[in-house]
Amino acid sequence: MKRLLIITLTAVLLPVSLYAQKKVQTEELKSQAEIVDQDMAASIKQRSYLTDGVQFGGWITTTLYDQWNDDQSLAIATLDTRLWVKSYIWKDIFAYGRIKDTFTRIIKNKDYPDMDKTDNDIDLDMLYAGMTTPDKNMTISAGRKFYTIGTGLVLNGRGDGADFGYYSPVININALGMYTGLLSEENNPYGLSSKDISDGAKRAFLGSVFSRTIENQAIYAFVLMQFDRQDDAEDDRTKYDSQYWGAGSKGFVGENISYYAELVYETGKSYTGGGDKETISAYAVNAEADYYFNMKYNPTAIFQYAMGSGDKDRGSKAPNGNTSGKDNGFTYFGTYLGGYALRPYLMNIHILRLGGSIAPMSESNKLLFKRMYVIFKYSLYLKDKTEAPLPDTGASGNKRIAGHGLDLSYKWILYSDLSVFLNCAMFIPGSAYPSGSSNQYFVFGGFNFAF
Repeated sequence: MKRLLIITLTAVLLPVSLYAQKKVQTEELKSQAEIVDQDMAASIKQRSYLTDGVQFGGWITTTLYDQWNDDQSLAIATLDTRLWVKSYIWKDIFAYGRIKDTFTRIIKNKDYPDMDKTDNDIDLDMLYAGMTTPDKNMTISAGRKFYTIGTGLVLNGRGDGADFGYYSPVININALGMYTGLLSEENNPYGLSSKDISDGAKRAFLGSVFSRTIENQAIYAFVLMQFDRQDDAEDDRTKYDSQYWGAGSKGFVGENISYYAELVYETGKSYTGGGDKETISAYAVNAEADYYFNMKYNPTAIFQYAMGSGDKDRGSKAPNGNTSGKDNGFTYFGTYLGGYALRPYLMNIHILRLGGSIAPMSESNKLLFKRMYVIFKYSLYLKDKTEAPLPDTGASGNKRIAGHGLDLSYKWILYSDLSVFLNCAMFIPGSAYPSGSSNQYFVFGGFNFAF
């Protein structure tokens, strides 16, 4: 199924919302890059390289996805299998490989054309070698792997390349370079133009992160350069070259508050729909603070804010969506999840999210029941520039309020290698949508099994 939305792996990896669209959004969720590996690390038994030599394992994830409104509905079931092997070639030098097979079946489809009933996609997920110097001050890796910058907003995904890390008491330096043109078209999430999607996006990334930890605060600055290597047609200029300059901080305030905050400024060059080359000047913010109460059931209050700048002359998130003048629409190649039912692209939008979480069985004497988690969030979506639409949504009216989102998530870690999850969400359109627009509903659940 050509570039069908792949639904993968954990409760926090959710498919792209399809509000009031006639065609499924086709990018694979890039957030699997960091979240999946971290989530599954706890499920894989740690073994000694010296005694076991070659390590291997995998995990299986089944999911059921259902989304609907008054006019459209879509239900998809998936079976995702990943197999990995890791071995030390020499002391402090290792190789890692992983393949994935994703079987997808559409159970219900109302008014979503151009979708095959079933699809099975096999891909080389990761294959790289890495090393650490004996003094542990430097790391080097090369091959196909996940690359992340900062919070993962500007870059968070697979590619073929290399990275380098240097760690000292004064400063840590991480550098990376990667290319996306060798990824399979079915699993290439970096496409902006129709040619990117049909041929596979050919983008090169070069970036560096400079960081330092002071007590329980980590501060960092980064630069990321993205080069579009796709050949442009004379009558269809879509080349998009961008640079990202960012800074952030994360850590703890006292004993009860954790936070992160990141600011990104984007520069570069893009073309208008008429073929004129213009300057990019855009920015974004991504921040969160959590307050942990010293009470039964481990309650936590969650505060999140994110925004991506808009452009009153930009009609879509396409690389040539700007119609005239400076391009102020923030465009990125990483991950942002701002609600399950709408899941907006972080361009021309302000998102305020308030919520909380509890562990309702944390006082149980049985470990089997202790690790249950319930999370609730309310989201308010506001346009940055009221004249422009929100990308990939029906919010095209000249009004500020795009809508409201309600999200409820449940996760139960039964054992170290088995967990189940369920996510339910609703999006209520605001005044930026046409009168009479219906609510959007979303349900996503499944389980992970590691071996």
